Amino acid sequence: MKEYKIAINGFFGKMGQSIYNESKKFPDCQITVGCDLQEKIKSNSIEEVSLTSNISDKADLFDSVIDFSLPQSTIKLIDECQKLKKPITIGTTGFTSNQLNQINKASNDIPILLAPNMSYGVNATFSIITELAKILNDYKITINETHHKNKIDKPSGTAIKLASIISENSPTIDTQDQIKINSSRVESEIGTHEVVFENDTNKINIIHSAFDRSIFAIGAIKTAMWITNQEPGLYNYQNFLTSKS
Repeated sequence: MKEYKIAINGFFGKMGQSIYNESKKFPDCQITVGCDLQEKIKSNSIEEVSLTSNISDKADLFDSVIDFSLPQSTIKLIDECQKLKKPITIGTTGFTSNQLNQINKASNDIPILLAPNMSYGVNATFSIITELAKILNDYKITINETHHKNKIDKPSGTAIKLASIISENSPTIDTQDQIKINSSRVESEIGTHEVVFENDTNKINIIHSAFDRSIFAIGAIKTAMWITNQEPGLYNYQNFLTSKS
């Protein structure tokens, strides 16, 4: 059995720690490198993980990188991964159009998986919304999303992805700007997304609620192992799911 060696960028963040803890359940995966700010590294030590503020210094210790950080940090990381020829799976959200163009350009050199949500359940929800958007032509569509108070980007990347899916598949909606997105930030919410289809006679609510960050961590680990074996290109979670079906 091949053992995949994975680095985490944003190691001491909530998602970084969740990924590290969940990785212990995977016999074919080991988190070997943790990358974060120098001040966080100074006050921490983990025996089996090599900590660094510069991932290039540990290039020989990992096969691929999982990134859950901030857009600016992700772009810098991608530059390093290009130089090192290392694949990367990205769960960071909130990118500008220019940053997304940079990611797309970098994928000519290395395999990149970009997913606003690493949950299997959310990505199954994307498939459901795709089909509903095709047939519910006379419905007003609203997206409601709720996350913890420390989530910076608003609306969430998942909500934006849902709006994009609807606009791409609905015969009556031309752009995602036509879809209203309501965003809320509360103390302890991990993540809830609701898509509401409503007309004068009825209403359909499709809701996904996350109870634990482990669902995102598991998805990130699985895609990080998968992306290691792919050719350069820009991939999404649906590509990963399709390859496993």
